[in-house]
Amino acid sequence: MSEQRSEGNEPDDAARRPEFGAFATPDEQARRRGTADQHEKDAGGHARPTPPAGSKSAWRAATPAKQPAPPLSGMVPLAPNERSERNRRADRFVAYVLLALGFLNVVSSAPAYLALQSTLNMAYEQLGAGPFDNPELASAMGVAIVIVQAVIWVATFALTLTRIRAGRLAWWVPVVGAFVAFIALAVMLTVVMATDVPSMTPAPSPPAG
Repeated sequence: MSEQRSEGNEPDDAARRPEFGAFATPDEQARRRGTADQHEKDAGGHARPTPPAGSKSAWRAATPAKQPAPPLSGMVPLAPNERSERNRRADRFVAYVLLALGFLNVVSSAPAYLALQSTLNMAYEQLGAGPFDNPELASAMGVAIVIVQAVIWVATFALTLTRIRAGRLAWWVPVVGAFVAFIALAVMLTVVMATDVPSMTPAPSPPAG
């Protein structure tokens, strides 16, 4: 009787037996259910359910990580050393161009300053004033102007070259030198013209008739 009873209970025991095996691991159970792709393992190797569809976590998991865009053709980013060297070359180019312009200005204006009396007479005629009557002062001041302009340019050139060799910014030195030269020229011309104020009065016009 006991054997028949035990045989008759076999279907009930099979029904109560776990469908996927009593000793199946969570991964095996997930694979047999067809839901293995809905689980991911954490750092300890244990199965962890995937966030439900539509949530932010699921969207982040499904979205691939953004990869940096490859550089465009001909636009390879420069290394810091290459960028610094390019800036130094540009600085040297601008500084040399400004120095060359300053040198041309000193050389081209020297004849007019050496003949300062004639230059001032032409300016006075345009203003309707009398001639400049102090040729000695005009000659001496003309030479002084040429010397001062040349000295300022030489000092500017030396300082610019020193900064370039030291790898420091140098383009602004010729700009400052040009400003100093202009101020010196204006002061010296003012001194010359201030000594001949009476001749600045307009010449009387001839009587009519």
